[in-house]
Amino acid sequence: MRRSLVFAFFEKGYAALLAVLLMVLVSRLLTPAEVGLFLVASAGVILVETFRDFGVTSCIVREHRLTPDFLRGAFTLVTMLSALLGTGLWVLAEPAARLYGTPDLAPLIRIASLGFVFAPVSAIRIALLRRDMAFGQLAAIGIASGSAGAVVTVALAAGGLGPQSLSWGSVAAACVSAGGAMLVRPQWDSFRPSLAHWRQILAFGGWTSMVTLVGLMSEQVPRLLLGRLMGLDALGHFYRALALTQLPDRMIIGAVQPVIFAEFSRQARQSTPLAKGYLTALEMISSVQWPLLACLALLADPLVHLLLGPQWLDVIPLLRIVAIAGMALFPVPMTFPALVATGAVRDNAVLQLVLFPLTVGIIGVAALNGMTAVALSLLLLNPMQAVMTLWVVRRRLEFDWAALLQGMGRSAVLSIAAMAPSLLMLATTGPTLFGLVAAGLATLPCWAAAVVAMQSPLSTEVMRLVARLRRQPRGLRA
Repeated sequence: MRRSLVFAFFEKGYAALLAVLLMVLVSRLLTPAEVGLFLVASAGVILVETFRDFGVTSCIVREHRLTPDFLRGAFTLVTMLSALLGTGLWVLAEPAARLYGTPDLAPLIRIASLGFVFAPVSAIRIALLRRDMAFGQLAAIGIASGSAGAVVTVALAAGGLGPQSLSWGSVAAACVSAGGAMLVRPQWDSFRPSLAHWRQILAFGGWTSMVTLVGLMSEQVPRLLLGRLMGLDALGHFYRALALTQLPDRMIIGAVQPVIFAEFSRQARQSTPLAKGYLTALEMISSVQWPLLACLALLADPLVHLLLGPQWLDVIPLLRIVAIAGMALFPVPMTFPALVATGAVRDNAVLQLVLFPLTVGIIGVAALNGMTAVALSLLLLNPMQAVMTLWVVRRRLEFDWAALLQGMGRSAVLSIAAMAPSLLMLATTGPTLFGLVAAGLATLPCWAAAVVAMQSPLSTEVMRLVARLRRQPRGLRA
């Protein structure tokens, strides 16, 4: 599994760096209102896209006996759903634009819906690669598609295409992803239409899609709501702060979750207990996520000046609050892999159904009082979601609360160690660019030393990396 994680981290690390670069460039080419307009369009597309997958990819990863007939049936269902939902998006684009009183919204939705053309080709093949834990090939596909999307977005934004550049970038990424998947895993026989195993796929996909849909609704419906209640400019500012705090998640959780899901599914097929692996995964996530978010909160001022520019300064206080609130969400990404691998998809669905109205209700009320109130509401929502998530998972995995708290304690110590250079910089030089660079260079050694001292699950990897770095000069001299 270590090799798979290395490839996954490489891909997601590259994607995170690419996202930062794209954010820097787009924030100087588009206004907050234009970014907010795209956020509204993409929220609708993301929600519809949940039905397009219908849990088929997770079903392929989890299936004990995968046959050619099963793959043909899966491809046929995904193709039918993609055609139906893509057409629906195209038709509903104009009514959505009228609802928001913004004619420019319709072309954004219609452009993004073109990505549904490529989805059936990539979805099945990427699921097969995840099942086989071929994360080297998945990394190559992800890097190629992300790069294509970024290049198209920046080129079109620089050419004056406005928020449409972001929609065309997403279509370009989908196209390259489908082409890359076909190149490494052709699977030509899957193109033969078939409805074999459709009952089995729909039975699994129904619950899985409900889980994914309600989870995404908890993320995307507030985006739609805030766009209506606060305006597109405020929406753009708030979600820039949220996007910055999600960069660690994109690199860490985006890399870990597919690997852990594949590994949990393999262990579940072999009737291996998952509790120990679950707690280890949570500690590994919090060991990296918490220090990054803590430093992000401390360094919000110089980071926003550096990355976003002067038109985004309202993001600074929001970023501090959202980063602190985001630390509570460390158990959430492992919920889906743990529950699906153990066959408890319905538990996850019920959890999401309970959380969704709470999320929308609290954020909706907060939105009436401005952006800061919305950010503060996350300090209530995120811990609530974490506690409920842990309770649901423990009913299936029966992990030890004391072991969980011990792991979280080690992660808290790592966060304090990582914060030390930033605190020193703020106390001496203040929030300057030089201080930001100095603190960034000093943070990694402080964190790595604490990882080894606290005997974190990551300590083995840190020591292995140090050993390789020590051997490298001798190899070069030879």
